[in-house]
Amino acid sequence: MRDVSHLEPSAVLTLITWDGVGTESNRHELDVELSRWGYLDNTNVNYVVQPYYVPANYVAFRVPPGLYTHSFRWEPGKVTFSTVAGSGNAGAGRVH
Repeated sequence: MRDVSHLEPSAVLTLITWDGVGTESNRHELDVELSRWGYLDNTNVNYVVQPYYVPANYVAFRVPPGLYTHSFRWEPGKVTFSTVAGSGNAGAGRVH
């Protein structure tokens, strides 16, 4: 999807990965969620490390309309999320 600003406010696009080894309370799950969660004037990007209810595991912010590349790097003991303007990393400015 080139521009998620055109998603209906109630639509959710979730990019998810998990290792399948964990239990229900510790699934080793990472999410990039693109949604306004039913509100026109809301954040539209969420980075989530489960469990989401731990404050350090959840970041929400708003990106303006346009083309963005959302990614994360999962390494032992840490994850680094990134959102950059444009397609891919070449010449793009980091948004978050």
